[in-house]
Amino acid sequence: MKDFFRVVAVVFHPLFMPVYVTLIAIYYVDYIYFAIDPKTKDFLLVVMAINVFAPAISLGTMVSRKIISDIQVSIRKERYIPFLLMLFYFCVTYLLLRCKLGNGFLPSDIYSMFCGVICSLVIALLVSFRFKISIHTLAASGVLGAICAFSHMYQFNATFNEYFWISLLACVLGLVGASRIYTGHHTLIEVLAGSSVGFLINYLMVGNNYFL
Repeated sequence: MKDFFRVVAVVFHPLFMPVYVTLIAIYYVDYIYFAIDPKTKDFLLVVMAINVFAPAISLGTMVSRKIISDIQVSIRKERYIPFLLMLFYFCVTYLLLRCKLGNGFLPSDIYSMFCGVICSLVIALLVSFRFKISIHTLAASGVLGAICAFSHMYQFNATFNEYFWISLLACVLGLVGASRIYTGHHTLIEVLAGSSVGFLINYLMVGNNYFL
């Protein structure tokens, strides 16, 4: 069972969650799917892939140089540099999308989604000075919050409706939370705190179309 939960923690690592929500948004939210041309979709996915591999390589380097203990960043006091690094990558990605594509190429929903991720990371960084909030559940609940916001604004396509995605992502969040508790990385309070912050920030940002 412990090995299963370790796999869950890897598959749904916070680095991957923005990619998952982007894939769901651009392929299963009808408004976004038809608003983005195929070449722009390809460019966006390449940017997202880079945004996964670059932080992953950086985290791996920090582990090998013993700057952090493990890639899960289990020790609260070691979180500041990785969090700042992830913030840097996401901010650069956001600026790249805004400057390279600008208005008209991507729906504003995509920009508000990125801003939701950035705001979640900023809050997690600030909270981590005093409290070890679960970043895994923050990221998983952030995806759920964004998809819930989309379901209130737009209709998904007939094959995969919003109830399917919301149910699936709620199950994923439950699995991720259980994995963090079972493997001893977090307490129930830390998991609930991460879930609440991630969901609320991303739901409000995407649902109200907030972005810079």
